[in-house]
Amino acid sequence: MHEPLMLKAKNRLHSLKDRPGSEYDGITWSEVCRLATNPHQFTKDDAPFAIFSDYRSHDGRSFSAQRDHGNFLALAGDIDEGNPAASTVKAALESVFGQVEMLIYSSSRSSMINRKWRYLVPLASSIPGSDYSFIQSVAFAEMARHGINCDKALTREGQAIYLPNKVPGRDPSEHPYYHSEHHLGGRFEAVGSALWERAAAEQRAELERRSRIQEASRKMAFRADARDDGHPIDSFNGAVSLAMVMQGYGYEADGRGNYRSPVQSSKSFATKIIEFNGPSGTREGWVSLSGSDADARIGKAFSGGCYGDAFDLYQHFEHGGDFSRAVRKAALLNNIGG
Repeated sequence: MHEPLMLKAKNRLHSLKDRPGSEYDGITWSEVCRLATNPHQFTKDDAPFAIFSDYRSHDGRSFSAQRDHGNFLALAGDIDEGNPAASTVKAALESVFGQVEMLIYSSSRSSMINRKWRYLVPLASSIPGSDYSFIQSVAFAEMARHGINCDKALTREGQAIYLPNKVPGRDPSEHPYYHSEHHLGGRFEAVGSALWERAAAEQRAELERRSRIQEASRKMAFRADARDDGHPIDSFNGAVSLAMVMQGYGYEADGRGNYRSPVQSSKSFATKIIEFNGPSGTREGWVSLSGSDADARIGKAFSGGCYGDAFDLYQHFEHGGDFSRAVRKAALLNNIGG
């Protein structure tokens, strides 16, 4: 039976993006399994990698190209922390995916005192690139519930996964370690699984979230256009960093542009900084999808939560929501600053 080919690149610098019409090499699942038993021996810079998608065109390393054109034939995970035993990884995988075929192999920087792993779960039916990120995110969240933290970079469609490799000439004092396990079983059928249903729900929620953020952005732009250039509010917003203002009022950042407000009751990071066009050019604003923030009357309410800018936070936290007082004080601050 003919096996489908998945994208294989020679090393981390190998790119065909400037060669339209060309195609990356391919690798089959059987070849990957054989490599796990008899791994490559390359330096890290020369080690081949794969993207477990059938899309191998010149732009195959592009995240967007894989999202739009790729069909993924396996789910992959990269475990760089926690020093788990292979049996612990296997148990977590079985809890998440069931008694299915899986391949577990140590990464090239693994050592006897710090084991690092990669896993691959081949699929019974391929899944489109547009669904890959969502099911990976759900799978990683489930793995974390079973004590295994996976590198979230592999939720991205074009992320490279290094193939089995033992770096030659490693210093014995580093205690280099290589181990692989190929567990047979039925292929995991992603479509229709519990993971798939959860991923679909998260995908719908993300689309709804984006729609709400776009709605709030339009409202902020319309609101900013109603102010004349040089208005105290516009001047105030232009003179401060929104992120610093949020930090000063007790907003907690997650490092990805999302924040949890000090009045928020849930543990999610429901506030996001976005850009919109104001009378003096591009300005920063925020959108919160938290009901707690809307109930506290921070900024302006809309159907999905609330939105605003740095001035709205100043008005709420410094002046108890008193707009007139906040404008007078902002004008004073602007004059002092000038």
